[in-house]
Amino acid sequence: MARLEKITGVVAARNENGVKIGDTWHNISRWATHIDEYEVGDRVELGLDSKGFVRTLTRLSAGERNNQRGNQRSQNQSERGVSDEWIRVQALQLAMQYAQVAKLDQITLIDIYELADELEGAIRHGFPALGGAE
Repeated sequence: MARLEKITGVVAARNENGVKIGDTWHNISRWATHIDEYEVGDRVELGLDSKGFVRTLTRLSAGERNNQRGNQRSQNQSERGVSDEWIRVQALQLAMQYAQVAKLDQITLIDIYELADELEGAIRHGFPALGGAE
């Protein structure tokens, strides 16, 4: 393998294609040879090939918020990596759509919020099995 350019920094953002260090996104190569598990806030070292693609990613240290919670996700992120606010908005939208489709003209705002709470739980933890408890 050709010599890799090494850069270190704190992960500002991440997605399925790459990692953002500072203000710069770096795409992860399909031929990457070593990618450690990492989260936003962690300090990492990237090994970049001659075209700037990430071939290696080594986690140097956990970020502050990851250290405080035993390397778990941040408090405003679900286990799926989406924000709590996004999940809540989705649950509220589903509750409103349900009320419209069901043509519930007597539904109150409290009813919408209670339904949204139930839907939010289902989004976060999965839908309960059908058929009742045994």
